[in-house]
Amino acid sequence: MGFWQNIRNDLPNILICIQIVFYITTGMVAVLTYKSAKKTILQPIKTEIFKEQMELFNEIMKMFNGKSEVFIQMLFGTDELININLKRLADEYSEQVLGNVIEKKYDLSKYPYMVFSNDTELDKNTLSVKNIDFNKIPKEKRALMWTEYRIKSVCLPNRQVKVQDDLKKIMKSPLLPKKCVKYIESILEISENNVNRVMDTLDIIAREMTDLFPEKENWKNYNECVFHNKLNNTIDQYESTVEKLLDYIREYLNVEELLR
Repeated sequence: MGFWQNIRNDLPNILICIQIVFYITTGMVAVLTYKSAKKTILQPIKTEIFKEQMELFNEIMKMFNGKSEVFIQMLFGTDELININLKRLADEYSEQVLGNVIEKKYDLSKYPYMVFSNDTELDKNTLSVKNIDFNKIPKEKRALMWTEYRIKSVCLPNRQVKVQDDLKKIMKSPLLPKKCVKYIESILEISENNVNRVMDTLDIIAREMTDLFPEKENWKNYNECVFHNKLNNTIDQYESTVEKLLDYIREYLNVEELLR
């Protein structure tokens, strides 16, 4: 009798304990079920995001993976950037100052993209700041007028414009990690800086020409390679920034772990 009496006396407490255990168990089951459901629901989304990221990374890898500095400069058309704009400068000096008849071996219509200086009312077919008709200026004064020479535009290689556009398109993706965006911005900045460096160095070369080639007969000593090398020495390098970008992608994908 005493045992059952004690049970009856403790029954309210026992029921409370059972309720507590029930609620705790139910709560744990609910949390675990939610976590499992959340994982199941989000997994396809995560998979799709990863696939999109892999496509972006693949595009970057195709451009840069395993490529040397020389190849990257070719990708951005650096050599062409120097060549076409140096030829324009040399032809303009030879024609306008020295009075040579020039047969241009390039077609500016193939270079629809240009970068201009801050001058207004620019003429695509002339490089100098002032649209001076040198034919109306006495020969002895032409060199003096040329000392005011300033580059106001440079032609951009189509290759350079294309790779810049491709990188900007990749950057626009909201799925690209922020660090990748930062490295791509740095690569684009190098490309833009190189255009400005070419423009500034051409200015310097232009002003050197009156001393180096004061007369027609001096022009036979013109050596394009000398000035090409001078321009090339001002160009910024891409390789270290590109390597940082590729290293980050490998780290992000944990490539070394995947290959084990």
